[in-house]
Amino acid sequence: MRPESFRQLCKHVVQKMDSSNGIEETPHELLKNIYFLIVKTVRGSKSNQRFHGDESPDFLKSLHSIYKYLNTFDAMPLFGHLP
Repeated sequence: MRPESFRQLCKHVVQKMDSSNGIEETPHELLKNIYFLIVKTVRGSKSNQRFHGDESPDFLKSLHSIYKYLNTFDAMPLFGHLP
């Protein structure tokens, strides 16, 4: 899949999180895997700094919303970093 598909997935996940409490019923491990898959696919081999500079503010805001949600349950690596 193309990185653009993962950018759209990220925005849809955040819309679901904002519109209902149903996302809380999603296993956190599944959401965590989705987050890391999005980061890995969209970031690719870029440095974290380059990744932040190249992406749109809307996408980064959506990705950060998922990150903040996950960080309340598990200790996460820094934003945009992979474990």
